Amino acid sequence: EAIINALRRAGYGVRATRINNRDGLQAALKDQVTDIILCASNLTEFTALQALALVKKSGKDISVIVLSTAPSMANSVELLKAGARDVVPKDQTDLLQLVIAREFKDLEERREHRSAVKSLRETESRCRSLIDSSRDAIAYVHDGMHIYANAVYLRLFGYESGEDIESTPVMDLVAPADHATFKDFLRTYAADESQTKELELNGLHTNKNSFNVRMKFSPASIDGEACTQIIIQDLTRNEDLENKLKTLSRHDLLTGLYNRQYFLEELESAVAKAAKGAGNSVLLYLQLDNFNSIQETAGIAAADLVLRDIATLLRAQIDESYILAHFGNDVFTLLIHDKDVEHAQQIAEKIRKALETSSYDAVGQAVTTTCRIVIGLIAEYLLNSKVFLTEISKASKKQRDGGANKIHIYSPDADAQTAKGRLQEQVKQIQTALETNKFRLLYQPIVSLQGLTDENYQVLVCMLDENNNMIEPDKFMPAVEHVGMTAAIDRWVIGNAVEVLVAKRRKGSKLTFFIKLFEYTLKDEGLLKWLSNLIKTARVEADSLVFELNESAVMTHRAETQALIKGLKQLHCDFCLSHFGTSPNSLAQLAQLPTGIDYLKIDRSFQAKLATSPENQSIVKKINAAVRPLGISTIAEGVEDAGSLSVLWQSGVNFVQGHYLQKPSETLDFDFSGNG
Repeated sequence: EAIINALRRAGYGVRATRINNRDGLQAALKDQVTDIILCASNLTEFTALQALALVKKSGKDISVIVLSTAPSMANSVELLKAGARDVVPKDQTDLLQLVIAREFKDLEERREHRSAVKSLRETESRCRSLIDSSRDAIAYVHDGMHIYANAVYLRLFGYESGEDIESTPVMDLVAPADHATFKDFLRTYAADESQTKELELNGLHTNKNSFNVRMKFSPASIDGEACTQIIIQDLTRNEDLENKLKTLSRHDLLTGLYNRQYFLEELESAVAKAAKGAGNSVLLYLQLDNFNSIQETAGIAAADLVLRDIATLLRAQIDESYILAHFGNDVFTLLIHDKDVEHAQQIAEKIRKALETSSYDAVGQAVTTTCRIVIGLIAEYLLNSKVFLTEISKASKKQRDGGANKIHIYSPDADAQTAKGRLQEQVKQIQTALETNKFRLLYQPIVSLQGLTDENYQVLVCMLDENNNMIEPDKFMPAVEHVGMTAAIDRWVIGNAVEVLVAKRRKGSKLTFFIKLFEYTLKDEGLLKWLSNLIKTARVEADSLVFELNESAVMTHRAETQALIKGLKQLHCDFCLSHFGTSPNSLAQLAQLPTGIDYLKIDRSFQAKLATSPENQSIVKKINAAVRPLGISTIAEGVEDAGSLSVLWQSGVNFVQGHYLQKPSETLDFDFSGNG
């Protein structure tokens, strides 16, 4: 009752059922809809492990949180391996509330994920059907080998069936005279597979005849595996047919409207035109209010028919010169050149009313829908179409929370002015904090998984406001970087960390501090000389300092990073590469990393649900295996649960860091011996 009352006071609408035996749990799992189970570690008639086994056997997605009077590490690991989401001390009600809040969020995300996976499979199936019926020659390749090709592609090159071409190198379909050109193209494309690229050369038929083709390469996936899509255009076709194909490539096959890619190109052109002062345009971002429910109740095929009818209705409301596109699943976009917002409002209202008063046949079932429309002006001050579209999309999501069937005018000027004022206030606050010593160092332990007792701490910095309330780094660091104050903050952190380090070492502590550096530090030519003087003056052992830079900064400034590492080595300091794995090609770029890296931090994104994510487990193992021969120690940052520890240990990771071990604190009191 105490727990239930605490949860209700925290705002949860608890409908609790108390169960104290095996039969009761089996009945509840069968008959009730349950989100979370709170389980005592030792029940009267059966144990928490038995309860976890029953939940697992039921096949239901229910979070089990075990409440223990005195949880030990061994017992917690055993429960987490059995499927518990967390083990919480029974008297820690505040902690329990945080865990429950996290579990509700995770549960919602898991349900959304399952729905997304289902939709993805249906979409992939529909996409495969569209590819098979396409007039274009389309194939998918992985590592240079064909894994799928449609009938048009097979006929074009003289193959009878898909089995004949599977595992056949793409090179075999290129005339020998163009092999060198094709190899050079593939090397260039492999360096940046995120973009669509084209190449003209001579294809080779199985009868040894060659013919001129254009090959368009773009990133894709098939059956969940990343690969490359190749679309072949036979350039020997007549011009009329080429024009028809070009038109088809611009249009969405489902609705007949322009597709997403073509609309993005037109939006980019409109932004460039406005930037030159050659005329403004207006974007209408239309999102259907209840399309997901239509898909769930009527099915994908019926929902597609509804989309076609909506596309026809929208086309009837606008001028032919407007660019109307099916931008996403439930999103349509409209681009109007040389018109103002007032005109766009009239069009938006016309569309809104038309949708509101229409109904659609979803395979015998009548359905209705409304929409929310966000209008954005593309004017001279707008420089980035992607950022603009992102902001419009965010505005649409906010509009959803404010109610359906509405029109909203996006006002970047007001948003920009607010952001500018907020930035100025933050900069003033940071300057004052530097002048009045309002920054504080925080420490988070970095613990060995190999039984070492080294006292390693991550050094972090926070800021105090005028009321001495703590401001987290992510709240003020963007402003620090924006106005170029990174050098001042870096040197403040290093100087104060060295002061603490010297004091602790004099008392016998064998501390090592990991200190993060800003990317701008790579351009601070005076840093190494300043650091050398600081180390000599303070008489601190330089090997107790490890300096960090994130992967993005290192890969962007490889030469500068190498120079920094060389200077740090001369001072006998170590270097750590942090946030590794955030780049799509991280593992492939290992050979290009600067030499002299001592530690590598595996990005926290891979620790999310690590215990239950085979994909994340595989990535962590690959990273660790790849850097071990280089003599680099690995650190898993962002560890939030005990379940991850056993996985990381089995993967060979050297150190762990995260809130599960200890949150950042102003004290250096973590027990590295494992006895605390």
